[in-house]
Amino acid sequence: MAAYTISDATARVTALLREEGDETANRLVDPTDIVAFLDWACRRYSAERPDEAAQDLTGDGTCYLDLPSGWTDGLSAIVSVEYPLDQTPPVYLDARSFTTYVRPTETGYETVLRFLYGSIALGQQVRVTYTAERSFAAQNVLAVDFDAVCALATSRAADTIAAKYARSHEPLISADVSGGGQTKVQAWQSIARRWQAVWDQHSQGLASPASGVVNWDTQLTADPEWATAAGRDHLTHTRWGR
Repeated sequence: MAAYTISDATARVTALLREEGDETANRLVDPTDIVAFLDWACRRYSAERPDEAAQDLTGDGTCYLDLPSGWTDGLSAIVSVEYPLDQTPPVYLDARSFTTYVRPTETGYETVLRFLYGSIALGQQVRVTYTAERSFAAQNVLAVDFDAVCALATSRAADTIAAKYARSHEPLISADVSGGGQTKVQAWQSIARRWQAVWDQHSQGLASPASGVVNWDTQLTADPEWATAAGRDHLTHTRWGR
C-alpha cells in the first residue's frame, strides 16, 4: 500500500482545480480549505471501505473493556475478539458473547465493550479487531482508491467555489460568462458533478461496508467456557448445520 500523505492529496486536488483553467479558483480555496475537503472525502470513503485495525486491551477483572483508541462512534464495528491470546489455533469468542454498550459517566456517557456471560481476568489481554476510519493522517488510504478520494474532494471544492461565486454580484453580470453562455456558478457546478461522477463510478466497486461482516456460525472452542456457550450445539440441530 502506498503511504499517501495529506501533502500528496492536497497537491493532487490543487492540480485538478488548476486544470479547470480558472485562475480565480486559487484565491477561492486555500490549502486549509482543501485539507478540510479531503477530511470530508475520507470520512465518506471510510463508510464504504473502512480499514481493519487491531488493538490488545487489558482486562481489569470486570465484564467491561474500553474500546480501542482508534474506534469511531457511528462507523466502527467489531470484527472479532480473540481471548485468551497466544493459543494455537487462535480462540475467537462467539459474536453473541459480547456487545458494545453505552453507560453513563460523571460527565455524560461512554461506549465500552461488554462481555455478556463473564468477565476478563485482571491483567489478561484481549485482541479486538475492528473497522476503523481511513485518513491521510494515518496514511491508510489505499493506492487503488487515492485518485477517487481526491476526485470526491475536488467535487466538494468545486461546489464551494460555485457557492462563493453565487454570493458575489460580479460573476452574475453578463461580462462574467464563460464560453457557451455559462456563468461561472454554472461552470463550477458542472465541474463538481463531473468529479462527483468519477467518485460514484469508483465507489460502485468498493466492498466491505463499515458495519463489517460477522460469521455467526463460529467454531466451538474450549476456553473460556462462558464465551462459547452461544456456539454450542442446539437441542434440535448442531452448529455444523447452521
